[in-house]
Amino acid sequence: MIITKKTVERMLDASISVPNPTIQDVIDFTEKASDYDFAGILSSAYFVPYAAERAHKKGRKIVSVVDYPMGGSDNKIRLIAARAAFSNGADSLDVSMNISAFMAGDYQRVKDEIMPFLELANGEKLIKIIYFATLLTPDQQLKAAELCIDCGVEYLKTNTGHGSVSKPEEVKLIKDHFGDAIKVMVSGGVRTGEDARRMILSGCDRIATSAPFRILDTFLEE
Repeated sequence: MIITKKTVERMLDASISVPNPTIQDVIDFTEKASDYDFAGILSSAYFVPYAAERAHKKGRKIVSVVDYPMGGSDNKIRLIAARAAFSNGADSLDVSMNISAFMAGDYQRVKDEIMPFLELANGEKLIKIIYFATLLTPDQQLKAAELCIDCGVEYLKTNTGHGSVSKPEEVKLIKDHFGDAIKVMVSGGVRTGEDARRMILSGCDRIATSAPFRILDTFLEE
C-alpha cells in the first residue's frame, strides 16, 4: 500500500507540542498549521477564539476538547463547555466518555450523556467520543464502540493522548468487527512517520498528533 504525504496530511488533527503555550505560541502554531491541509487543528478551550480566527481565514477547522482527561464531570457542565467552544469558533469536539460509568456497567448513562452532544452538534459540527481504549479489555472496547454506534456517533477516538499510547491492535479490533459503521481516530503515541504508517495500515481514519510536521517530513509527495 502506497501512503502519500497528502493522504497523511488530510488525516491529521494537529496539536501544538508546547505543554503550556502562550496565546502567541498558539497563534503562531495555528498560522503555520493552517498552511497545511490538516483534517483539524486542535486547540484547548481557552485558545479557541484566537485559533479559530486565524484558521477560518484559511478555510481550516478547529477541534477542541471537552472534559479531559477522564470524562467524570457532571454532564450539564460538559454541555455548557461544549456550547461555549462551538460559540467561540470550534468546528468539532473530542468529548471524553464517562469511563467511570462505563466501568461500572451503567451503559444507559453513558449513552444518555453522549446523545445531548450529538443533538447540540445537530449534524453541522463533528463530535468524536474518546473511549479510553488502552484502559479497556478487547471485549470492553467492542462494547464501548457498540454503545457509540447505537447513539449515532461518527468517530471514536482511542485515547486522550495524555500518557496513553494507542496500539494498532486497538484500531484493527474495532474495524474488523464494525467495519464502516464507525470511524476510528488514533490519539496517543503517534509521533513518527512509521507510527502513522502502522496506524493507517491497521485501518484508522484519522490521527491526532503533536508532531504533525515531523510525521509529514517522512512521506513522499504524490
